[in-house]
Amino acid sequence: MSAETYLLKSYVVLLILGGIYWLILRSRISISASRSWLLLSFAASLTVPFLNFQAITTTSSTIAALILPELIVDPNTGTASSILDFYILLRVVFTSVSGIFLFQFIFSIIRIAFLYLKHPTNHIGSNIVVSLDENKQAFSFFRLLFIPKDMSQNEIVLHEEQHARLWHSADIVFVRLARLLFWAHPLFWLLERELTHIHEYQADRAVLRRGVNTQNYMQLLLNITMGNTSGLPVNQFSKSIIKKRIIMMKQNKTFRLISLRWLIALPTALLAIWLVGCQSKSTDDKSKNDDSTTSKTVTTSDVSDNNSEVFDKVEKAPEYPGGQEAMGQFFSKTVKYPAVARENGVQGTVYVDFVVDKSGKVTNPSVIQSVSSELDAEALRVVGLMPKWTPGEQDGKTVSVKMTLPVKFKLQ
Repeated sequence: MSAETYLLKSYVVLLILGGIYWLILRSRISISASRSWLLLSFAASLTVPFLNFQAITTTSSTIAALILPELIVDPNTGTASSILDFYILLRVVFTSVSGIFLFQFIFSIIRIAFLYLKHPTNHIGSNIVVSLDENKQAFSFFRLLFIPKDMSQNEIVLHEEQHARLWHSADIVFVRLARLLFWAHPLFWLLERELTHIHEYQADRAVLRRGVNTQNYMQLLLNITMGNTSGLPVNQFSKSIIKKRIIMMKQNKTFRLISLRWLIALPTALLAIWLVGCQSKSTDDKSKNDDSTTSKTVTTSDVSDNNSEVFDKVEKAPEYPGGQEAMGQFFSKTVKYPAVARENGVQGTVYVDFVVDKSGKVTNPSVIQSVSSELDAEALRVVGLMPKWTPGEQDGKTVSVKMTLPVKFKLQ
């Protein structure tokens, strides 16, 4: 499975599971259930693309070859430029942004370590309280409670203790790492913010269950002087959600599992997971006519050097040495736009079928969609000159795979 395929599948899973939460379950189920759904949505988005559910389908005996990205032949420059250049640029941009987020995460962990080493500490139970300078913001990171000297109220310490007890920091670290993959997903940012809000609601309710006066606690939240620890993967007080937190504390709402909503949400989520992880396993319809020998079947006898099964869909597709960019460079050096076709203004896309056998050798090239005899011949010539590929794999074994390459001859 290519990186692009994995990314697409993971984004689809997050879109479906996150959309179910946002449209159906949000504010209608308990806080703990909301937290669990969000975390499972992130985890499923990362893991479901690796699942492989087999769905047996019946297909005709003709092989539907794997279609490669189109290559464009430009006679004016004498080069073949692949439309994959755009995707290569996207890969570079995506990787660069992910790298920036990774650097920010590592740097934030270093900042937390620096604060821990710089300031005095004392123990409260299994937690370590780090005394920060005044006018800083209280926050927690696992068992480390960072409390400014001017915020020594028991309620503040108790609030951060609840974050530590409920392992909210583990959620935040997990989601920050997931951000490296999902930063381009608009719904991810909404779900990440929702999870941080849920952490605060959980901690507030845990504090109030300890007997803290609700009105005094609300007033304390309003009076807190905010510092600046933005960017750290920590649980911290936030001005932006204090109003929501106060509203949640005033609510005396008992959430019930609304059967109709769960009957919609759960089957939809399971169906989405199954569809993303499902790979069809084809069974060919065998012809009842024993005299028919002209149709191509999954098992062929014209593959180079061996009488082997030819696949049209495999777990690991064959790869050109160096990838699609290298294949584009090979075509740019090898393809020559036929002079006759150029003079007559002939252009179009030639579709060439070929088989990458078990050894990676390109065999049996043939034109399945023609433009002209000159362009067809040039496309076949270059395909036949391609070096050995990395062969495809099925069930851990190298197999022969049929491919289709569109070669676009374009005149400017």
